[in-house]
Amino acid sequence: MDIQSVGILAKEKTLLSPPPTHVDEAFRTLSRDGTLTIQCRATEVTPLLLAAERAGFRGMRVTRGEGLLNILAHKTGPQGAGYRGPCAAALDDEGRLLVNGADPAPRGRDPFVKDAKQLVAWLGLPAGTRDRVVVFYPGPFRMLILKDGALVRRGQPVRLPSEQAKELERDEGAWVNPKIWSAATDPKNYADLYRERGAICLLESDKAPDLDAIDDVPPDMRRRIKTVIERGEDYFVLTGSDPAQKDGCCPSNEVGEANLLVQAGLLSSSLDMTNADCPATIYAFAAEIRKLGDKPSFVRNEPLRTLVKERIERGPRLSRKLWIRLVLVVLLAASLAVLTVAVVRQMRGH
Repeated sequence: MDIQSVGILAKEKTLLSPPPTHVDEAFRTLSRDGTLTIQCRATEVTPLLLAAERAGFRGMRVTRGEGLLNILAHKTGPQGAGYRGPCAAALDDEGRLLVNGADPAPRGRDPFVKDAKQLVAWLGLPAGTRDRVVVFYPGPFRMLILKDGALVRRGQPVRLPSEQAKELERDEGAWVNPKIWSAATDPKNYADLYRERGAICLLESDKAPDLDAIDDVPPDMRRRIKTVIERGEDYFVLTGSDPAQKDGCCPSNEVGEANLLVQAGLLSSSLDMTNADCPATIYAFAAEIRKLGDKPSFVRNEPLRTLVKERIERGPRLSRKLWIRLVLVVLLAASLAVLTVAVVRQMRGH
């Protein structure tokens, strides 16, 4: 790790193929205008970009290095910039929807839900499926919404018509037909997702949340989460550091439990920088936190809230992990039974 210190906090850090917890730690220990460089193999790009997004980094861009790829991530990014590219809109790492040609919203106003609804009506017809090529968008936006509604996420290869690919290569620095390290898929369509899930679809990860993780946290945490849902609250706040965090102050088991749910894609978190004595973390449901400026804004993930509440009320179920354990136990018991029979027969033979 290369660190250039600025006072107590570092201005620059470099991590090599780090686990997600190290990305979170880097965010906490960088100065306000600090920059993180993540060097990784091509197969690690997508999960590490997701880890950087969850940690709170902004303006990430993937670049080619010597044998590795680099993810350049900033702790703070430009605010108030609009979008003037070939796409219908772009989504930045602050969770702002930048509609093409529209001026940024005045400070204090958040037209996200309204703009997300209007954007559906502005989209054109699908571009078709012929002559498709692989496109990799390296950033800096979290997502591009093409004029036909196709969603192009940063760091995830997709198949696009060649004309669209050329346009993105020319105007957005996209990589066309790169050496593929993961399967490219046809992009999802924004209009379809919006009709199904609403504006939150722009902020959600493609990775499905792991509802089984709810069973792994103590009852107190499940009750806290259910209370947030039933009261219609946007968030809850926990004070302290994750016990798994090296050199963290004020270790809190509750923070560790909540962070496990963040890793499972059920919660999202944002560090509250107003408390200098002991870290305070704001927790909401996955994709709900949008940090506009110094204060968070929230968009309700109602579909996820409904799933989580139903799961808590139904109680634990046989998860995939438990099924695997049960199968292993059965196989072990069967093996012991066969071995016992064989030993008994051998003893009788003598």
